[in-house]
Amino acid sequence: MVSEGEIEASIERDLENQGIEEVESISSGSSANGDSESDGMIPLKGAGTSSISTPSGIQGFYATKPTLPSTWSRRDLPNRESFVGETFKCCDDDDPNPDCGCTVCSTICCQGRERVGNMVVLKGGEVKGNRGEYILHYVIGPFWPMLVFITYPLIIGVSFFVYTKISPILHPLILLSWFAFTATVCVALFYTGCKDPGILPRYTNQPTSSWRWNDQAKTYRPPGAIYDDECGVIVEEFDHTCPWTGTAIGRKNMSAFKVFVGGLCALIVVDIILTSGAMTVGQAS
Repeated sequence: MVSEGEIEASIERDLENQGIEEVESISSGSSANGDSESDGMIPLKGAGTSSISTPSGIQGFYATKPTLPSTWSRRDLPNRESFVGETFKCCDDDDPNPDCGCTVCSTICCQGRERVGNMVVLKGGEVKGNRGEYILHYVIGPFWPMLVFITYPLIIGVSFFVYTKISPILHPLILLSWFAFTATVCVALFYTGCKDPGILPRYTNQPTSSWRWNDQAKTYRPPGAIYDDECGVIVEEFDHTCPWTGTAIGRKNMSAFKVFVGGLCALIVVDIILTSGAMTVGQAS
């Protein structure tokens, strides 16, 4: 016969084992984006702010991967063995390749400048407010070479070609309107690619229960804010990363992006109509 004491001891052991399994399931229940999906506070690894090691300065103020350096330096260039064959490999996985061509270009051309994730700070680092908030005036994404050497040259080159065709026959006021339209598209592209897309500041304490923990940036994030592997930061209301603009599209540059896309589509139609008309007039004369 089994004694009553042995039965009680067996029940206690079962309860202890069940509790351990529940804790393990909570600590392992994270999404592909590195966020905790439990309704509790931070997972076991990181409970409390004392266990979170974050860099100082602008890189520590914003929600970036803590292991990234605070400035661009040639010392971060890969060695020759890893550089060959890897330079133009795109950042397409959960842990972007540090030898990716976009970061190599930033390392070579932007050395000494501050960085936020994989983004280059052109003008920023200004500290304001009681909490020492770092203001980002101008910041470009990791795909800035495509913005500078492909997107802008395409717009300017096509516009110049159209101008050579339409300038002899158009009224000066119509030509001026076309110039203003083209300039609006270029300015919208600038504000899309060179302004803060909505980089989230770092939060080591959970502001509300709807915020979730992100393992990559070691910070809490609100709903809609997502860690972008290419840019290496958490962007509020993240939509996508656009290589043509060189950066992520989020809360702070979405309006400019919509103006750019809509204006560009309209400009293409206008250019086709004007160029066709100019060529028709030229053949008739």
